Amino acid sequence: PGGLAAAAALGAFWAVLPIPGFHSVAILYFELRLHLNRIMAFNIQHLFMPPFTPVLCVELGYWLLNGKLLLTANFDTLVRQLPLRIFEWWLGSLAAAPVFAVITGGITYILASVISGRIRKNDKCSA
Repeated sequence: PGGLAAAAALGAFWAVLPIPGFHSVAILYFELRLHLNRIMAFNIQHLFMPPFTPVLCVELGYWLLNGKLLLTANFDTLVRQLPLRIFEWWLGSLAAAPVFAVITGGITYILASVISGRIRKNDKCSA
């Protein structure tokens, strides 16, 4: 369970950061360096795909800079004004990535522990 949780946390952390096109490369590189579960680390990034996570990070970054929410999150403010929102996206993702990593790792650890316990229990019963 601990290894799966670490792989999920690593995948979540890198998936939230605003490096479009390089999430997979970064996740696989660090997974190889840390000898984590490749399938878990790579596939957890699908939970954080656009548009939800980037919009959330832009909102968080805007709030951190201005003290209020960007209430008009529409095509114009998020796509046409993208050059103005990149710093907010970076700032919000740097704040959100560790939080998402801890939450994802914690949920994965709990689920893996429960499933592992059930498998061990079934093995004892059948023996």
